Amino acid sequence: EHFIGLTVVLADGTVVITGSAAKNGASAFTRYAGPDLTGLFLGDCGAFGIKTELVVRLTVEREAAFGSFQFDTHEDMLDALIHLRQRELVTRALSMDQLKAKSATQVDVREALGVARAVIGESKSLGGAIKDLTQLAFGRGELQRAKWSLHLTVEAATTEMAESQMALARGVCQGKGQEIDNMIPKAMRAKPYSIRGLVGPEGERWVPVHAILPLTRAQACMRDLVAQLQSHEDQFQAAGVFYSWIISTLGAYITIEPMFYWQDQLDAVHMAHLSPRNQDRFSTFEVNEKARALVAQVREQLLQTIFQVGFSLSVGNQRLNHIC
Repeated sequence: EHFIGLTVVLADGTVVITGSAAKNGASAFTRYAGPDLTGLFLGDCGAFGIKTELVVRLTVEREAAFGSFQFDTHEDMLDALIHLRQRELVTRALSMDQLKAKSATQVDVREALGVARAVIGESKSLGGAIKDLTQLAFGRGELQRAKWSLHLTVEAATTEMAESQMALARGVCQGKGQEIDNMIPKAMRAKPYSIRGLVGPEGERWVPVHAILPLTRAQACMRDLVAQLQSHEDQFQAAGVFYSWIISTLGAYITIEPMFYWQDQLDAVHMAHLSPRNQDRFSTFEVNEKARALVAQVREQLLQTIFQVGFSLSVGNQRLNHIC
C-alpha cells in the first residue's frame, strides 16, 4: 500500500512509469486516482519487469506498546491473532512455536550485543534501559517453555494511547493464553532485520515456504499443513530433518511459514554471512542428498496443500506460483 509509483524496465527494454509520478513528472502523492498499474508489478519477483526506481509514502515514527502471550495450541493462538486483526488492535504480530523460540534466543555474543545496543537506544530512560537489558538477559527461559508464543506491537500517537490499545489486545489474548515477558517484540522493533547466516541454530540448512492467507482461511490452512507434516515424522527422523513455524501479520492477512532444517554442506552464500567462529564450526558438513530430496518432496506437497485452500502464494524469490 505504501508504493505509489514505480519505474519498470520490461522484457523488451521498454521503460514504464506507473502511478501519479507518471503525470508530467509530478511528485507522486496517491495511487488511487486511477487508472494505476503499480499493483501489477508489486510482488511479481521480477517476472513482469525490473524495478529501477520507486516512490514510497513515508510514515511518522510513533510511540509503541508491547505484549507477549503463550498458548497451548496453534488453534488457540490463531484464534486470538485473527480476532486481533479483525478488530485492528495491533500494528504487527509474530508467533513462534517452541522450537523456533529456542532458535531465536540462541545467538552468538556479537549478535546479542547488537540487539542489546539497539534496545537500549529505544529506551526512554536509564531505568527503562536497565529493565530492558534485564529482560534480554533473563526472559528467554519463559519463552522457550511456551508451546506457542504470540508477540504484539501496538503503535499510536502517544504512549498512553498505545498502552490503552494494548490493554484491549491483552483482553483478547488472555481468554486462552497467558501473558509472558515481552522482550521479543521490543527487540524486533529495535533491531527488525537479522540475516543470521541464512542457517539454523547449529548451522543447519534452512529452507522455508510461506503462504499468505485471508483471515477466514488461516485456521484451515494451518490444520492441513500440520497434518501433512505430521504424516512424515518417521521420514524426518530417519533423515535428520526437523521443522519449525513462524506465523505473522502486518495487515488484513496472515502469513504461515513452516521452515525445514537439516545438516548439509553449506554454500558460499551461507558462509559469507556467518561469523568467523561459525564458519569454522560449520565448514566440514558433508552433502546430505537424502535430506535434500525429502525436503524437496515434502515442500512440493505443502504447496499442493496450500493451493487447495486457494489464495495467493509466495515461495521466496524462486517463482511466482499463483495469483488469485
